[in-house]
Amino acid sequence: MSDNKPPLCSFDIAWVGRCKSVAACTREEAESGEEQFCEKHKGLKCCVCGAQANRECPDTLGPLVCGALLCKNCMTVNDYGTGSYYSGHRHERINPQNKDADETTPDMVENRTAHKCSVVALNRLAIPDPDFGDMKLNVYPFEWTGEPVKLPASFKLWEDTLNKVMERVPLVDGCNKHYVTIDSKFFTVDDFLRREGVHMDGNFCADPTFSRPTWGGTRVGWGGVSVLEDQRIYTPWVSPYNIEIPYGTYVSDTLGGLLCVSSALGCRAWHGTFYGEVGDEGDYSEMLPQLTQENEVMFEANRLYFMTSNTPHESLEIKKGTRRTFLRVTLNHNYPNEMLKVS
Repeated sequence: MSDNKPPLCSFDIAWVGRCKSVAACTREEAESGEEQFCEKHKGLKCCVCGAQANRECPDTLGPLVCGALLCKNCMTVNDYGTGSYYSGHRHERINPQNKDADETTPDMVENRTAHKCSVVALNRLAIPDPDFGDMKLNVYPFEWTGEPVKLPASFKLWEDTLNKVMERVPLVDGCNKHYVTIDSKFFTVDDFLRREGVHMDGNFCADPTFSRPTWGGTRVGWGGVSVLEDQRIYTPWVSPYNIEIPYGTYVSDTLGGLLCVSSALGCRAWHGTFYGEVGDEGDYSEMLPQLTQENEVMFEANRLYFMTSNTPHESLEIKKGTRRTFLRVTLNHNYPNEMLKVS
């Protein structure tokens, strides 16, 4: 408080953002570095452990917001089939094995600052290369019904590969709209087929809660998608398929995910639990020191892989004279990936 300005309340209001009221605290409390709260929010108790709450749960069910009070040591867990407030999620300690943790426990919130990332090598699957030409189908939406998916005429070559991939995706009510990307290029010079740098793809959606300092959509998610202060969705591009971007959870280990296959080695990923914040458009720079050879997975040619949407990965340089064809299915942002046939 060296500038003599009183601190503002630290409480995060679901889908609104940080409370703008002045905190009710002494000068000593303000200079302690601890969270401080206004008269309205001071004394509110976490629904899990009874400690001072610092936020409301922002999870939604239709037009309703959960709003359960949570402290920095407790979190919301997606949990299909049961829920303490709404079906689909519950609230618990960040570290349930340490129920005596106090306010000094590190604020490691699942899918916000703690990321459980999985990579699973599945079956061999040959993906054909075209005879000539560079071709790209980017995030093409399709409805999975269990019947063979039809692709646009120029991409019929990959229908069989796509449908073999989809055999691993059981139908789930309300979560059967998925997206396929196909990218094939012959390299006349050394170059990259896909995005450079370590990043996660995340789920294909707009996430109002994806932000560092507070809830409210101040950060940029998939492909530059963001949510404005009035909750309108902004995209810096126009989709040729008239896609309506859904609201959802951008960073998740249990929802959505990616199924990928390639005709040439061109990607590596890392599995494990990583601690830190995901940056704009899935940037993983903050967590690079945690990505080691011990948890690295090289994506072999003509093998199908699944990875959670929060998994860090990067493209590898393709040597000139090589063709690489890549097919990726981006699962619905609400698809519970525990349903996948990955064994």
